[in-house]
Amino acid sequence: MKKVPKHLAIIPDGNRRWAKAHRFLPWQGHEVGVERIFECIEAAFREGVEHVTVWTGSYSNLESRTAKEVAVLFMLMQKSLSNPKLLK
Repeated sequence: MKKVPKHLAIIPDGNRRWAKAHRFLPWQGHEVGVERIFECIEAAFREGVEHVTVWTGSYSNLESRTAKEVAVLFMLMQKSLSNPKLLK
């Protein structure tokens, strides 16, 4: 019998570095990161995890970003939170 945690926390890191390494804009890295988060959430639920928390940033973390990047991050959060997959 495998042990599965009841709660998983995801703290995304490296989306901008990934984007830079692939010659994308920072927010394109965040968009890809969101896709990977959903893949992780779906896999966690398939394995029996009951709760998943995703840390999306603190004030000080967002303060160091450009206005455009922050706007994209908030748009991605809004779009993600309205995703029907989350309502299952």
